[in-house]
Amino acid sequence: MPYKPKLPGGSSDEAVSIRWLFQEVEKLRLLDSPTASIQRFVDGQRIRVKVGSGAGVSIHQFRFKTQFNQYLSCKYWNAETEEEGDTVLIAKPYLLRNTTRTITQYERSIAITAGEYPYEREIVYSTQTWSEYVWPAYIANDIIYAVKVSEPLGDLGQGEGESVTYIDLNIDGRKWLKELDVCLDNADRKQLIDGSEIYE
Repeated sequence: MPYKPKLPGGSSDEAVSIRWLFQEVEKLRLLDSPTASIQRFVDGQRIRVKVGSGAGVSIHQFRFKTQFNQYLSCKYWNAETEEEGDTVLIAKPYLLRNTTRTITQYERSIAITAGEYPYEREIVYSTQTWSEYVWPAYIANDIIYAVKVSEPLGDLGQGEGESVTYIDLNIDGRKWLKELDVCLDNADRKQLIDGSEIYE
């Protein structure tokens, strides 16, 4: 049996703190460790993650095909057989959705206007205006990892009768980047930079 020291008595700050700490550690012992397993199905391969005694979450692999302002069109992907399955609509992460709206940050308004393409938008912040693009870009046949949500995500601009029931986990860390015009080696080129600090 492992040694268990006697807890201090009394009402001093030190004694109370040590007893509280031991109580919290005892609570942690009741938690189950997370487990993960790979399951293969007819429609593709899933990674199932289970924490504690819950039902767990299935992470699915897809191949990206086409993007729209608020969602992606992908196909199930079986990495073992390298075969594609049915088409599935997957919601973009909320902050990557290309919608026209106005938000307030640090008591200043930021006007966001959806661009001509799903990966392009225009920002108006104070007296500044610039374009932003999603980077890394979605490229045809990229692998997308997504999870199924408990309820359909509503109207994201998809066709009538179609539902969006998955959401992209953004494993590749895509984000909106600001575009700058730069001149390198006497040639006009474009450079994408992280524009998040502009909002501070």
